[in-house]
Amino acid sequence: MRILAIDTSTPVGSIAIVEGAVLRAQHILNISATHNQRLLPGIDRILMETEWSLNDLDALAVSLGPGSFTGLRIGISIAKGLAWATGKPLAGVPTLDALA
Repeated sequence: MRILAIDTSTPVGSIAIVEGAVLRAQHILNISATHNQRLLPGIDRILMETEWSLNDLDALAVSLGPGSFTGLRIGISIAKGLAWATGKPLAGVPTLDALA
C-alpha cells in the first residue's frame, strides 16, 4: 500500500511516501518558512522523486496533534483536499502515536 503521510504538528514538518514498510521518499519542511508555503511544493517534490502521481497512491495520512494549531489546520486542510480530489481514503494519526 502506498501512503502519503503529512505531519505539520511541529515547527519542523515532514512529508513522506511509504510503500508497505519501505520509505520511498521524504521531505523535511524547513522551520524558516511557514508550512503553507512549503507543503504543496514538498508534496510535488517527493512525487517527482518516486515518479508517482497522486493517483498512484492508495491512501493519505495526516497528523492530528497535539501540536501547533495553525500547523495542524494547514496539514489537515491540505490532506482533506487531496483526499477529496483523488477519492483516496484519509487517516488521521495522533502525533504521539506516530512518534512512539
